[in-house]
Amino acid sequence: MRWCVAPACPRFVAAAVCGLSLLSACAPAALPTAVPGAPDGPSSTAAAPPLPVGAPPRVPYVAGRWYVAPDRRLRLPGGRRGVTGAVVYDDGLLVADARIFEGTVGLARVRNGRWVASLGCSSGVPATSADRRYVAWATTLCLESGDPTAGAIHRSRASGGGEVVVPVAAGLVSVVGFLGHDVVYQLGFAGGVWVSDLAGTPRRIPGIDHARDTSTRRSLVLGGRGDRTDRVLRPDGTPLWRVAEGDLIGFSPAGGRVVAFRDDRLVVLRSRDGSTAATIDLPAEVEAWSVTWESERTLLALEYDAGRVAVVRLHLDGRAERATAWRAVDASGGPYVLLP
Repeated sequence: MRWCVAPACPRFVAAAVCGLSLLSACAPAALPTAVPGAPDGPSSTAAAPPLPVGAPPRVPYVAGRWYVAPDRRLRLPGGRRGVTGAVVYDDGLLVADARIFEGTVGLARVRNGRWVASLGCSSGVPATSADRRYVAWATTLCLESGDPTAGAIHRSRASGGGEVVVPVAAGLVSVVGFLGHDVVYQLGFAGGVWVSDLAGTPRRIPGIDHARDTSTRRSLVLGGRGDRTDRVLRPDGTPLWRVAEGDLIGFSPAGGRVVAFRDDRLVVLRSRDGSTAATIDLPAEVEAWSVTWESERTLLALEYDAGRVAVVRLHLDGRAERATAWRAVDASGGPYVLLP
């Protein structure tokens, strides 16, 4: 799972425009060592030797006009819309573009390299359930149009069909993720986090006003209050642990770990108790906010150098390697997008 994130609500498009000092071992108490926020720039300006070349990314990502996954390559449309998120849907893709306007983006279906249907505006990116059977997304009013239509949460089979739509309050709404086949979403930047099976009454998760990620396998939510994302809790609001400072970023694919930022290092915490599993020094020129999980033991991030960018793999044991070729950074900011 990956997160280009804003501190309070990572799955909102603010996240799409898009790190830690060595921590002492954490006791299995409720408050692990502090995890302050990430730096604004690279961890160091010192020259460093080139990274070795490793295998291609093992999770989906965007490379230029292609959605690239281990089992497929799907063409994306040209133009300058850009991409902030994409999931496989109905023999094509469901794509959130990068036409950002006051927290909203465009949402559309893509097939065979063409935009085939606009779904209006959204304030986040689409999500896929852990078993890949369902896709969920949010639609919201297009702010520049003055359209007062209320937002909605949508869930459909990933193969297409069976779409269920549940209206929610007008304004910004974004999908955080899934818990099983239930959809977790948040209203605004502090309007609460809700769980819905899209049949009965949505349930609010107490104790947080925003969420950044979910783990179906562990039945956990990562969220916080105000401008911090600092706690892991159960869907009923039962807190497991929280950090005294800084922000948590996202669960590993199996939910056993959480990545966080501090200074120029990454800290990986165990999701069961917040204890420290690993620290990783970021190579020079790696963008801290681009980090996303690839596996339980590896993360991906973007490395910039002299007007070009590449995807790099970071191992929990501290090793790093380049996972893609270098490409020139273009006017839209770069050809690679690491997907949530």
